[in-house]
Amino acid sequence: MKYIIYRQKKSYDCGIACIAMILSFYNISFDYDRLMTLEEIDTERGCNLLYLVKILKEFGVKADGYHIEEDEYGSVLQLTPFIANIKIISGVFHYIVVFECRGDDVIIGDPSKDYMITISRGRFYKLFTGTFLELKYVCEKAL
Repeated sequence: MKYIIYRQKKSYDCGIACIAMILSFYNISFDYDRLMTLEEIDTERGCNLLYLVKILKEFGVKADGYHIEEDEYGSVLQLTPFIANIKIISGVFHYIVVFECRGDDVIIGDPSKDYMITISRGRFYKLFTGTFLELKYVCEKAL
């Protein structure tokens, strides 16, 4: 399956770019620039999960936030697609979309890149904070 990647436009809008990827995955029409103006986004810390849940709900996507422990990481990879919170090498928290898991490969959409990335489960587990949004498309809504 081909996935559409949205690159974040600013250092703090990775969450919005992940929402755009999810809306594209579910073939939901949206205006990326309008997503950026729906509410005030903290220009130093970006979006919190509650804000992402609120926006997704407006488009008919049910999003439930969870935090799991490391011994449960394998089970979350069955819930694709989902939005995951990771901690990158510089110590910064970042949102990505996990589109699928094939064997040891985890296929992700990273809004800091223009292309799909495949990483190993082990690498994903090292980056993953255990916090994620489980997603379900429930109905068609227009914002």
